[in-house]
Amino acid sequence: MFCSNCGNNCTDGSAFCTNCGANLNTQPTQPANEQPVSQVDQPVFQQTEQPVYQQPTYQQPVYQQVYEQAAEPQEETNSKAPGFGLSIPGMILGILSTVFCCVFYVAPFFGIPGLILSIISLVKGRAVKKTNGMAVVGLICSIVGILFSIGILVLFLLGITESAGYPNGGYYGYY
Repeated sequence: MFCSNCGNNCTDGSAFCTNCGANLNTQPTQPANEQPVSQVDQPVFQQTEQPVYQQPTYQQPVYQQVYEQAAEPQEETNSKAPGFGLSIPGMILGILSTVFCCVFYVAPFFGIPGLILSIISLVKGRAVKKTNGMAVVGLICSIVGILFSIGILVLFLLGITESAGYPNGGYYGYY
């Protein structure tokens, strides 16, 4: 049995439609003088629209560039200052002369070139009013390394001269 209201297929003997709830016992009466209609008009099933979840649309934030007026040209950094390339080897040689100051005959070979390179770097930097920290460190380390090696050389020479005055090189022969 079909519901006359919605067209749903209902079980025989049921009083109401399970889909729309219409009464199934009332039959529409046809007048006797009219002929039955050959084409049965089926009611159109209207589906109720359920709310559909729509995901909110996201937009990327718009960033505006801030344009500033061109500033005055900045001063050169130390890496572009004249003589900067000489300060690195001057510093390295100064550190090596400080490390090897105990070996008095090796330290001057590191200290003197380190001293020269650091001085050249400082003079070239002062010509353009720049101070180079690595050149200052190289200068100080070279001076310290050279002075310590000279002090150790003096102590070494004093030790040789003192032991030369004693027989057997300062060894007394005590057992």
